[in-house]
Amino acid sequence: MVPLRPQFAVFLRGWIDEAGLQKDDLLFPGPHGGHLSVAAYMRLWEQAQEAVLPHDELLDWRLGEPVDILRESSLVRWLRRGVDVATVAELAGVAPAWLALRYPYCFRVDATEIDWERLAQATRLPEPTVR
Repeated sequence: MVPLRPQFAVFLRGWIDEAGLQKDDLLFPGPHGGHLSVAAYMRLWEQAQEAVLPHDELLDWRLGEPVDILRESSLVRWLRRGVDVATVAELAGVAPAWLALRYPYCFRVDATEIDWERLAQATRLPEPTVR
């Protein structure tokens, strides 16, 4: 899953609704209804780049990066800029706790004061009832 800008997500959701696609339908099916091959994706990606980018941007090193690297860098950038963790988690399709475990260096816990008394009260086990 790749995080998207909200405007692009709205566009894609509208396109999917308009096409009547269901949960397991492919957004870009192959010629026989199945998945496209990696080679087909690469050809389409190259054609799309050539169609919309100026020549100097075609040589940009990021264009050839695997999607997971782009996803990782987007998530880290958003977290470091202070975007709400719940929002980043929603865009990435993961739980906020997963973000905290995966990117602990993006959270400034040393600047946070912990109310140890409140934490102890919240985690205290109930008193056993005697019968």
